[in-house]
Amino acid sequence: MFSNADAKNIVDTFAQQAQKAKEERAKPPAPRVTQFSTGIQFGRQTQPTFMPLPVEEGPLYSYKPFTFPTDGPLPPSYQDIIERGFINHVRVETEQERAGGFRSTIACTRALQEALMGLFHTKKTSTVH
Repeated sequence: MFSNADAKNIVDTFAQQAQKAKEERAKPPAPRVTQFSTGIQFGRQTQPTFMPLPVEEGPLYSYKPFTFPTDGPLPPSYQDIIERGFINHVRVETEQERAGGFRSTIACTRALQEALMGLFHTKKTSTVH
């Protein structure tokens, strides 16, 4: 590259390159951009920091079966509803209702529960003087 050039030209080229390198080192680095052009800051600087939620450990869940007070005779089971023909007096469910989990026996059971509920109920009189 420099072997066939004049020695003075080689030294001048080297000096120019050294001068350019010195000028580039002397330039301060560009300031780091910390916000968008709209003024919104980068990062999480303006967002509040949240404290971790305290963990409350209470007693473990224990299942207690639900007792349904009827004040009357027990309603028939699903099998009894079908065998005794109670289901014949209730509208048949549509395909969409069946896909959603509804059965005619549910409506029949509810109607029988409402009919039998409270048959043995007696009014309790209070003796307040």
